Amino acid sequence: MAKTAVLLIGGNDPQGCAGLAVDIQTVAMHGCHAIPLMTALTEQTQAGLHALGALSVTQFMKQYHACVADFSLAGIKIGLIPNQAIAEAIVTILRLHPDIPVIYDPVMAASSGGAAVDGDQYL
Repeated sequence: MAKTAVLLIGGNDPQGCAGLAVDIQTVAMHGCHAIPLMTALTEQTQAGLHALGALSVTQFMKQYHACVADFSLAGIKIGLIPNQAIAEAIVTILRLHPDIPVIYDPVMAASSGGAAVDGDQYL
């Protein structure tokens, strides 16, 4: 029997201390299969967030289609949403999976400091 698959939507922390890296570990610890869907690349250290690069909606949606091509989802977890365009793409994804439970874990700033969303677009 295949493991339960959970779609993880969020940002990449290059040090592996937050975001998708930690979500993947958490899902694996619960015996499930993590399917990471990246919203943004971050450049951060313990000194703070230095840069945030949101993926384009085209990149994001291509990733999504690859993520779900071979898996049946049992859950979705949403973390970093870097801008309005990605937020709208996530809404599209959620509408495709209306019966799947969703965990919202909004990220407004890096724990070490620095805003994680564009300007006043706090989502």
